[in-house]
Amino acid sequence: MIRSVIPVSATIIHIMSPFVLAEEIRIATWPEYGKNAGIVVAQERGYFSDYGLHVTLIDTFQNGLILLEGGDADLAQVFCSAIIAKFKEGMAVRIIAARDQRTPVATVALPSQSIHAPEDYIGKRWGHSAGFSPERSMLEKILENKGSSIDSVDLVNLDFPARLPALLRGDVDFVSAWLGSGLPTMLQAARKNGQELSVVRWDEQGVDAYGECWAIKTNEHGNVPGWITPFLHAARKGYAYSLDNPAETLDLIRKAPKSGDPTALELSLIQGNELLLSKSQSEAGLLSVSREGLEKTAQWAGLPTEGMEELIGD
Repeated sequence: MIRSVIPVSATIIHIMSPFVLAEEIRIATWPEYGKNAGIVVAQERGYFSDYGLHVTLIDTFQNGLILLEGGDADLAQVFCSAIIAKFKEGMAVRIIAARDQRTPVATVALPSQSIHAPEDYIGKRWGHSAGFSPERSMLEKILENKGSSIDSVDLVNLDFPARLPALLRGDVDFVSAWLGSGLPTMLQAARKNGQELSVVRWDEQGVDAYGECWAIKTNEHGNVPGWITPFLHAARKGYAYSLDNPAETLDLIRKAPKSGDPTALELSLIQGNELLLSKSQSEAGLLSVSREGLEKTAQWAGLPTEGMEELIGD
């Protein structure tokens, strides 16, 4: 059963009037990446204010869940499996939307390594974080499907900023990066060093899981905030505009602080828009989340699948 599926169309404008009280919402995200253009569009084109919402964007890359848990953010954009893990630990958290209907996980390598498919990972050194890693569980299942195991890959603990330098030095053979965010930045940085990288996208290798989702905390009674419905209306309008008007959207997000390299930003927008919809979805499915989708995401992350219905915030 699909939840939070509201068609994006101009008719949404006619239901603005019930939301008249200003609501302060702090969103932990990273607006400088093109994949988050829909949020920037909704902010800059006044969609949030049209719904009586005052939105503040907190620029953070990896600390969204920490800020949400500590009460310093009202909504956080977080890798979905990390939210599921926190939910299983007892955190009063709910997922209100799936930003990425497909997994954004990919790997890059120098052409000399001849890594074009998951079976080419076998016997190679993988630059990736050694902490909580849904990517590790994903790769374990990918390699099992290829008749191998995760033990055939040597994991080298590297945070994201250290991965490309290590790859170019030859310290590792392939590294992880996400479509729509880190991957475009890494590809462009490598080109500036005279290197083209080969990419293996895991959404094209059988991984059927959500990427980044939007999470909120419930109150002491287990209820979700009343601003969720108008917020999702405005956000869907922003992402629909991003899909339908990529050139105008690119011009708009280039004005944002820390927008970075223009070529990487354009590729980030293109890849981010690809992740917004699964191959079978129309724009009516923007930001939708389902129990089945969360169960698949939990399975790929090696997490229990029970109780996913309770994790969806209506």
